[in-house]
Amino acid sequence: GRTLRRFRCAIAVSEAVERYLRGRGVEATRVLNGLPPTEPDPDPRAVLGLDGERFVVGGVGRLHEQKGWDVLCRAAPIVHRELPDTVFVVVGDGPEREALTNVPECSEVRFVGYRSRAVSLIPA
Repeated sequence: GRTLRRFRCAIAVSEAVERYLRGRGVEATRVLNGLPPTEPDPDPRAVLGLDGERFVVGGVGRLHEQKGWDVLCRAAPIVHRELPDTVFVVVGDGPEREALTNVPECSEVRFVGYRSRAVSLIPA
């Protein structure tokens, strides 16, 4: 609370954040995301080459060292021991793609590359 009050004004990205800030005595201006929400793909599993109702752990983002995709790779075999039908899918591209796909720890993770409407695939 004390740290927030040091600022004259803060930007709130939602009504809830604006209420939170104002409730702590901070002047807030609401600035919503300027992009309309993306419609979900009608069959995101098919687009990603996924079958059935298997549980999917996924991520969307740039394949860069700072993003920690190697952590997901190390977690996948641990999860598979308890939930063998789990599928791991990463949508995105970047400088680490080749390195990640060549690391044995990443063999459980599908790197499907860049998709222009990646957010529409999240319902998969």
